[in-house]
Amino acid sequence: MVASLFATQQPAFVGIAPSNIFAPVVSGDGLVGGQLTCDPGAWEGIPSPEFTYQWKRNGVVISGATGSTYTTVEDDAAQQVSCTVTATNFRGSASKDSNSVTIGTQPVNTATPVVTGTAIIGQTLTSTDGTWEAYPAPTFTYEWLRQGLPIQQGGSTTNEYTLQDADEGSSIQCRVTATNFFGSTPATSNAVGPVTNPA
Repeated sequence: MVASLFATQQPAFVGIAPSNIFAPVVSGDGLVGGQLTCDPGAWEGIPSPEFTYQWKRNGVVISGATGSTYTTVEDDAAQQVSCTVTATNFRGSASKDSNSVTIGTQPVNTATPVVTGTAIIGQTLTSTDGTWEAYPAPTFTYEWLRQGLPIQQGGSTTNEYTLQDADEGSSIQCRVTATNFFGSTPATSNAVGPVTNPA
């Protein structure tokens, strides 16, 4: 009886609610159709918290995107994608946003280049770039073709080409290549010719 009066009561386990130390980090393939991964970052909390994930597009929740990985879709093109991580234990919950990743697209040609001009030796042909969908915006390079093959001598690396004697009787085209951070895509123009000799 006496012993029970002096028995020491065990302290209750209090625990500590989660708090973030280092923010979550999104990394991975920033191309449409690529996979992003969200590292939850570093957290304090007793007991150790469990994590849930919510992906966002320009700060708006992406419905159903609640895993630690996310495969980007067409709607993400040229948009900012991030992830909000929520850490939870029995003492409570806390959330922290990750960095944002801008989703890019490899150039896609939607209208081929157009070559205009007169198919006579000495005249200059000009090529448009065509129409492209890409993010970020592409830069263009040009390669002129004779009968579908690159012109090795006297060719041009600009969007203009002056017809020469070797072009007589041939059809001329321009191959335009669009390039951005995510890749390169070529597109070939209409054919002009056959080239004639005014002499």
